Amino acid sequence: MTSSSDLEKLQSLLLGDARTDLVQLKERIENPDTRAADIAESLPRAIQQSGKSSNLPRVLADPMTRALQVSIKQSPEKFSNVLYPVMLPAIRKSIEHALRSFMESIDLLVKQRFSLRSLKWRFESMRTGIPFTEIMLRNLLRYEAEQILLIQNGSGLLMGHVHTSNVDLKKDSDAVSAMLTAIEAFVTESFSDSKEDALDRVTIGDKIVYLEHGPHATLASVVRGVAPPEYQARLKQLNEEIHATLGKELQSFSGLKQEIPYLRDLLLQGLEREYQEAADKKTHHLNTQTKLKIITALLVPILVLGAVYYAYRRHETSRIETVINTLADSPGIVTGRVIHDDDHWTVRGLRDPDAIDPGILLRQNGLEKQVDLKLEPYLSLAPEIVRRRASRFLNIPSSLATSMKSNSLVLKGNAPLDWYLSLRANRVLPAGVRSIDETQVRFNSEDVKALLDESLQSDVTLQVIQGKHGLEARIEEAAEQLGLDPARVFKTLVVKLDDR
Repeated sequence: MTSSSDLEKLQSLLLGDARTDLVQLKERIENPDTRAADIAESLPRAIQQSGKSSNLPRVLADPMTRALQVSIKQSPEKFSNVLYPVMLPAIRKSIEHALRSFMESIDLLVKQRFSLRSLKWRFESMRTGIPFTEIMLRNLLRYEAEQILLIQNGSGLLMGHVHTSNVDLKKDSDAVSAMLTAIEAFVTESFSDSKEDALDRVTIGDKIVYLEHGPHATLASVVRGVAPPEYQARLKQLNEEIHATLGKELQSFSGLKQEIPYLRDLLLQGLEREYQEAADKKTHHLNTQTKLKIITALLVPILVLGAVYYAYRRHETSRIETVINTLADSPGIVTGRVIHDDDHWTVRGLRDPDAIDPGILLRQNGLEKQVDLKLEPYLSLAPEIVRRRASRFLNIPSSLATSMKSNSLVLKGNAPLDWYLSLRANRVLPAGVRSIDETQVRFNSEDVKALLDESLQSDVTLQVIQGKHGLEARIEEAAEQLGLDPARVFKTLVVKLDDR
């Protein structure tokens, strides 16, 4: 213990306060709270000093992006409230610009639709197949900045590119920027006396490429038509704004396909269009009175033809609907779904074989090509259809009138005796008929006389069947009409119904 104490005294004499400071420093480093406080105090100054280098933003980009994603998912309303004052004016401005451009186009279309030039453009549209609106806008367009390119000085690398929706990019944007740079270098070296001189425009067909040079990049605008000097001034201001806002990014651009933040929004400001104003009214427009006369002369025949066509279509529709309703009301036909496709009608439903032929009705009205019937067969119990079915099934002669009464077939009139006897022998009734009422059937007297004569001359034992369907009364009546004795007839006549 003495040697240890002596050693500590010796260290204290040799090291003095340095030993105390070393112990305190060790405790400060090992204590998390103290170490965190020290880092928090020095972190702002460290970030400020590292801002001169691009290492810190590159290192912090990924973790900050992930942190923002997590925070937005957890509390989206907070970010909505923060971004609301910034995003709402930008959205409103974008919508106002789009609506203004749309309304200008609509106003221009309405103004030019009935001009003499519009007739020429319509013929051109019919001849070339190009939409009339596109031809009209192309002829009325004073100028339109279709593409805006930002090209790095010296290297010719494309730093940014925007274009309108109607532009068909046939060439790669990088190749275009390189060719522009090569053309500018060739013209400057060949025809310029000073290195400070630069190419400011290139004319290619109906397009002009305006070039605005800056310290780090050249702004190129591809314009269809002739832009006014004011546009070139705005283009120059836009290039100055791009350099003032994104100077560091432009200077450090390496061409590795990286996208410069906010550059696209700035370039979009250079996309403009302007239509010709209706200034030359005496040359290109008719006066109001002449316009009204031409419009009236054009509209009146169109309205008359339209009214005639509308009346014709209504008449045809009404006629077809009447025929379809007639079919629906016909016994034995059930119409279901009716499909109307332009000038063609399709009727689906059911039809009993004894119903009327719907094709005849269509041919009578000249509608066999316009109406297509798809009727499936079925068995109808409608009284009229049952009557027709019974007439066909029993081969009822035309001399008899038929009707239905409570599912009973009523026969009335004169009937051949042979047919009547075969009906009595037939024990099968058609569907829908439960019984046959033959009380009003009368026979031809000649047929009865022949039958009676044949029966009276027979040697077969005769038997009179009493009370069967009133046959006795009708034979008695026929015998009286023939001048025969009814009593003698009933004693000698045998009616073999089952054999006939």
